Amino acid sequence: MVRKYVVAPHGGPRAHPGISSALRAAAERHGPALIEIAPGHYEESLTVRGEVELTGQGGPGSVVVSPPRGTVLDACGTVRVRGLLLVGREADAVDCLGGTLSLERTEVRAHGGVCVHARHGTLVTLTDSVFRCGRTLFAGAGGNIERCGFHDAADNGLTDVRITGFAGLAGLV
Repeated sequence: MVRKYVVAPHGGPRAHPGISSALRAAAERHGPALIEIAPGHYEESLTVRGEVELTGQGGPGSVVVSPPRGTVLDACGTVRVRGLLLVGREADAVDCLGGTLSLERTEVRAHGGVCVHARHGTLVTLTDSVFRCGRTLFAGAGGNIERCGFHDAADNGLTDVRITGFAGLAGLV
């Protein structure tokens, strides 16, 4: 059974004040988790382990996760992210260390780093998402890319990718 956790920075019944707080609570329960995140700006670095879905409530860009420095999302397990804006600085914004990662309707900005780093042996799916200011790197990883945009990278928007089929890539350089 999937347990649901709510994140609301201004409180609410049974709400966690931050995403990391909800992730810690989910980790203690050792099962699948759905974390629904209310609109707001969260200055957090997220370490996600296990079977977790992070879902932003509200419209595009209404949930911003942006730590002052470093990686925004460090994922290992079966991780799904929907509807977030992730802003990294001086490191890989999103780092998939193991397992599977799915980014849907998500925007990733990497100022001084890589947008998404899919490590060897991982499986990363990117759908209806936008990647800005950094490359997306598949280093021995598998995955799918559908209806995504890659913009404003200093060099290649996608690297180390063996494309066997794709749909709707925009602005690759």
